[in-house]
Amino acid sequence: KVNNNKMAAQVEYVRPSRVSLGEGSIWNPITQQLLWIDIVRGKVFVYNLETKKNLELDMKQPLGTVVPVDDKLCVVAGNKGFAAVDMATGEPKMVLGINPEANLWTMRWNDGKCDPQGRLWVGSMDVHNGSSWCPSGTGALYCVAGSGDIPCGTIKIECLHLRRNCVNIVHLVSFF
Repeated sequence: KVNNNKMAAQVEYVRPSRVSLGEGSIWNPITQQLLWIDIVRGKVFVYNLETKKNLELDMKQPLGTVVPVDDKLCVVAGNKGFAAVDMATGEPKMVLGINPEANLWTMRWNDGKCDPQGRLWVGSMDVHNGSSWCPSGTGALYCVAGSGDIPCGTIKIECLHLRRNCVNIVHLVSFF
């Protein structure tokens, strides 16, 4: 329990997790569920706070982010590309675009969020990246437009020293 200047929060342990690298939690306000991923094992989790059930969806590839679309679909960014996925079954409903860095075996997606215009911003990183090492051309920020095409002007910003997530590096756009 935290109490700081009239602000109180209660932290509660919800469930044990056996994941390799759990990240990317995002609340779906439509379904009142928490979505999150295991990057390494390629799993999307849909956690229902009311029932305490955690649905596990196997995407069969390493993941970088998950973002809810509506009450049935979410978008995932995986090594192979972007897809709209049924949150109940894990079945891809629509391929939205290929991974522009699929040929770079040391790169992976590292989080992403939607802006108020509905564009998905996804950051990539080198999996062997050290705390201050950033060889030229590694770590990029992409914008995926509504159709799933990776040109949204293909915004690629190279060598940003992306270490955590794109929410912290873009100050010109409000993310949610």
